Amino acid sequence: MLMFSNNQKISVRQLKRLLVMDWIGKISLLLPRFIVQSSGKDLILSLILGVGITAVYTCIVCYLSRYITRSFGGYVELRLGRASAFALCLVYWSYMFVNLLYITRVFGAVTRQYMLPELSENIPCILMLLGGFYASMDPKERRGRIAEVLYPFVLIPLLILLVIASFGVQSEYFTYESANFNAVTMKQSFQVFTAFGGVSLILFEAPFIQKSGMRLRTTLKGLMITAIGIGAAILIGIGSFGDQGMKALRWPVVTLMSNVDIPGGFLQRFDILFLALLLMSFFVAASTGIFYLNLIFKEMFKQPEEKHYHLLMLILSIAGVLWCKNVEIAQQLFLTVNCYLLIPIMAVFTVIFAILEWEKRRRSK
Repeated sequence: MLMFSNNQKISVRQLKRLLVMDWIGKISLLLPRFIVQSSGKDLILSLILGVGITAVYTCIVCYLSRYITRSFGGYVELRLGRASAFALCLVYWSYMFVNLLYITRVFGAVTRQYMLPELSENIPCILMLLGGFYASMDPKERRGRIAEVLYPFVLIPLLILLVIASFGVQSEYFTYESANFNAVTMKQSFQVFTAFGGVSLILFEAPFIQKSGMRLRTTLKGLMITAIGIGAAILIGIGSFGDQGMKALRWPVVTLMSNVDIPGGFLQRFDILFLALLLMSFFVAASTGIFYLNLIFKEMFKQPEEKHYHLLMLILSIAGVLWCKNVEIAQQLFLTVNCYLLIPIMAVFTVIFAILEWEKRRRSK
């Protein structure tokens, strides 16, 4: 039985489930598209390296979050001044806005291609944002409650799917050649790291998380669950379709689901059922996006908690999605703006602040 609190905080268990639900849908559909540049084994190597980099960065983020008691914007303002705090908050806000555009367009494209081909892509996009808007409103722990409920309905079918799909793997698709460690592998490792770049936003949510001492372990658990699930799906996809087949597919993970044959003829439309459950994780991701847009906006402009600011974030999100006409534009925007500009800025400042805090504590001993 689930027990929910009303203390404007989320538990570390809910934090883990929020992270997994936020990551697993987006990353499972994003990462396989990197395979067009390399072989499947190189992508797995990139995934391992990228997750390793993310784990180290997560340790840095969680270390810094221990010293944020009220707000990250206020923390930065005390150290760098009002103008610098505004600029850095604008970087985080822009990252989340572009991320929200991308996941919303992915949701619309997948829904139209596999479930409702006669429907305009904009309709599921707007419905997703409306659902995310509702889930992101006060109380702040509402997002945690929704993730708590949806988590087993997404993860358990995923596990069942992977087990059944593994029986269709063809060994001839796996060669004994070693993966190549080259410039492409390094680039893809960086892209994997940027796919998990949202871990930086824990700095803004730190004041709302219970049991702050367990923050690091919980976040790393969420990272490992996501990485193992996506890594297994990619491996099974390579074993089912081969490298060239994976490169030819637009959404290889979704195609893998549609090819699963349930023993005994039971649930022949399991692919649609699971796809619907997977897409539910996008509603959690949308709620996270709108929540952070509103939270960071208030820290940028020193605004109190007002519902009309929340509504403004929804309107801006819908306008952005309508401007970003398709998923190809959204993906290019995500790679160009988030991966190669905003996430490096966020990471550099996080590392600098963590080093300064460590040096400050060392000198005070």
